[in-house]
Amino acid sequence: KPWIQPVFCAQTGVLTGCEVLVRWEHPQTGIIPPDQFIPLAESSGLIVIMTRQLMKQTADILMPVKHLLPDNFHIGINVSAGCFLAAGFEKECLNLVKKLGNDKIKLVLELTERNPIPVTPEARAIFDSLHQHNITFALDDFGTGYATYRYLQAFPVDFIKIDKSFVQMASVDEISGHIVDNIVELARKPGLSIVAEGVETQEQADLMIGKGVHFLQGYLYSPPVPGNKFISEWVMKAGG
Repeated sequence: KPWIQPVFCAQTGVLTGCEVLVRWEHPQTGIIPPDQFIPLAESSGLIVIMTRQLMKQTADILMPVKHLLPDNFHIGINVSAGCFLAAGFEKECLNLVKKLGNDKIKLVLELTERNPIPVTPEARAIFDSLHQHNITFALDDFGTGYATYRYLQAFPVDFIKIDKSFVQMASVDEISGHIVDNIVELARKPGLSIVAEGVETQEQADLMIGKGVHFLQGYLYSPPVPGNKFISEWVMKAGG
């Protein structure tokens, strides 16, 4: 099922988007952590079906309140190589955007280190086609591996999401602070938007704002919550 974590404008504190995360609710054991089933889903190919279902469920959750969403509301969904290259993936993305309103929301496909998309002409063609339909891309967990820099070099991304390990250590570890500074500078020149992930304290939030980060996400504001709770706690308040 989709669980949703809000994302906020660093300067105003206003709700500007969300990240949609998959959670497995087992009837006996409760919530199963994603690191216990996502790798298996990716290796077996089930991640394609799961992602498509996640997108449909997300549309169903947000459609009744889409008139309450802020304009240009960002909806981030993690995408593996298998999903990105699967037949019909572009159509699924366009269906989600159509249901929620192309003039209202901006779909952000988040690319991860764990299952990188191959840097090929075919992949670049898919990127370009999706971009033409106002679908955007984020590099998730930026700074944790080599693939994210290859993505930045090869593909037209729009957002960089600074990994939580750097965000949480930047105030106490000089090297982590310098890494954040370098990421911000790297993103600034091509005009990319920057999201700080894993913000847990006000000190971390203030530091990220001071460094020029555009958006904040983390437990300081809200953990991922079920869709109905996201609607009641965040969308209804933002729209009302």
